[in-house]
This record gives sequence, structure tokens and C-alpha cells, in this order.
Amino acid sequence: MISADTEARLHALIERDAWIPPAEWTAFVAAITERHACGLDHIVRQGRVAIWLSFVVDGVLRKYRVHDGSEVNIAFLTAGSFAGDYASCVSNTPSECGIQAMRDSRLLGIRCAVMRAFAERHQCWREFLVRAGARLYRNRESRQADAQLRTPEWRYRRLVARHPEVLRVVPHYHIASYLGITPESFSRLLARIHRGVQPPTAAGGAPGE
Repeated sequence: MISADTEARLHALIERDAWIPPAEWTAFVAAITERHACGLDHIVRQGRVAIWLSFVVDGVLRKYRVHDGSEVNIAFLTAGSFAGDYASCVSNTPSECGIQAMRDSRLLGIRCAVMRAFAERHQCWREFLVRAGARLYRNRESRQADAQLRTPEWRYRRLVARHPEVLRVVPHYHIASYLGITPESFSRLLARIHRGVQPPTAAGGAPGE
């Protein structure tokens, strides 16, 4: 049974996108399963159909894609985030990404088949899936724009501001991959930040814009 605080956080996250009638919410909570992912466990594998749509209660996970034989990190997921391949879950098609725990993580999950059945049964869940999908699309567009227009230092500072636990848990080479630079360049970036040296002004603006 999930705690009242965790249920309230999940409820608030879902109701950003759709109002859920009390009876539907009760049925949804009853369908949720608490899951645990040990460090380096995958909860989604690229090329396989997603089974679960999850909410991160505690933990750190990375979302990545394999491109030309190399893994490219595209996001880090921490407490309060949804974790899953939305498109795979909704359409029952192979996932285009993988999601791997970076440390032991606690999740709440609902099977994708059950989520699809909820959407077929009640308009509120269809509305949630449509609006959540639009939100995810906007987030992806924003990440892609940042990768093209912002400096690695700007993106690093924002990552640490939003998810400070990532630096403590995630190996540096994974963070470098997310920033689109080599591990060596990331080490130099960290050294410069720790020395308080400001880089020359470049496209993408100063950190903290």
C-alpha cells in the first residue's frame, strides 16, 4: 500500500493534465504496483515493447538511446518524475529508448495494458494521455533546442540545479554523454567551475540565463 504523501504527489502530477473523478482515481490506485529497481537494472529496454509506466518515488535513472552502436543519454529521472517510454506504452510498439537505474530506486508502476484499458473506459484517462503526450513532446523539443543552442556549462548548471543528486550518483561519463562532450572535456569543465573561472561568452548565453 502506498503512503498518503506518495499518493498525493502522484495525484498532483497527473492532475496537471486532467481532472480524475474520485471513483476513477480509486480504481487507478488499486491497479498500481510498488516496484524496486536495483542499481543498473533496466525498467525499459530499447527495441522491446514497454510493459510498465512508472512514477519515481525515490531513486535516479537515466534515459538513453543507442545510436550507431553508442549509448547517448537524453535525460535523468529522479523522484517525482514519470519513468517509461510513453509512446511504446500507449501504442504497444517497440521502445525507442532504454531506461536504467543508476542506484537502487523505488517506483510505482501500472501495466501499460491496464493504462490503455483505463483510457478506453473513461474520458479522463484519454485526456490525461493526450495532454501528457503533448507535454513530453514539448520537453523533448526543449531538450533538443538546448543541446543545439546552449553551452555544456549552462546545461550542466541547470542539471545540477534541478537534480543535484545526479552528480553524486551518476558516473561522470554518463553526464558527459548527456552534455554531448567527452569525459575529458567534462573533467576540464568541472575543474574550471570549481576554480570559479568564467568561460568566454559564447552562443547559448551565460549560465543561469
